[in-house]
Amino acid sequence: MTVAYGHQRVLDGLSVAISRGGITALCGPNGCGKSTLLRSLAGLQPLAGGQVLLEGRPLQRLTRRERARTLAVLAQANETPPGLTVTELVTHGRHAHRHLLGGLSAEDRRAIADAIEAVGLTAEASRPVTALSGGERQRAWIAMALAQQCRVLLLDEPTTWLDIRHQVELVDALRVLNHTRGITIVCVLHDLNQAAAIADRIMLMKNGKILHDGTTGATLMPGPLRETFGVEMWRLDHPASDLPVCLPSFGPVVGQVSGTQA
Repeated sequence: MTVAYGHQRVLDGLSVAISRGGITALCGPNGCGKSTLLRSLAGLQPLAGGQVLLEGRPLQRLTRRERARTLAVLAQANETPPGLTVTELVTHGRHAHRHLLGGLSAEDRRAIADAIEAVGLTAEASRPVTALSGGERQRAWIAMALAQQCRVLLLDEPTTWLDIRHQVELVDALRVLNHTRGITIVCVLHDLNQAAAIADRIMLMKNGKILHDGTTGATLMPGPLRETFGVEMWRLDHPASDLPVCLPSFGPVVGQVSGTQA
């Protein structure tokens, strides 16, 4: 597929296949096309050429209801109306399954409660979303996507602006959802160590192209990382697991500033 903003081609003839039931992380420097690729996969970005197939069917030929029952996408920032409770937010995820003039069915209520429980927010179900912590808010939005009973979940930088604790909680929640429900997850991530912790496949992007595409162990190596980010990176082994840990090799301090001068 090809995506252009004006005369500038952001993605130029890019071909990619997402593995069913896996977790794929899109990583790369700012402006490399990660979010554009994710939006294109979701059908939110007009294409200048090519097409997106969802389970073998052209995405543009699916009705909005058919698409919503298969695929859910969460943007980098989500605005929540004041006073909306967790349950009310998650209920919006059932629109693709409900009749236009009907109320919530027993199946709808089960799906809503199940989605809230899956992200660990049952005790907060009646609380306003705006009263939750950042990590809890992100999980509430993920619960809304789960209520759609989607098979594919697309996330654009889901851990941005979260502190370390809430980043860990969200990554763990996504891993559990993938393992227990088989949901295919594609996420844009800046943190390579988060990508190593959650993904079984990593795509390293630069200038609208996929430079490296493979397992965590194959892609998070000094050579591919240097080519992608233009800096030297250390690849270490986590002391408690087989996961790689990536650290930038900071250069020597060449000067020091002390005090201030008017």
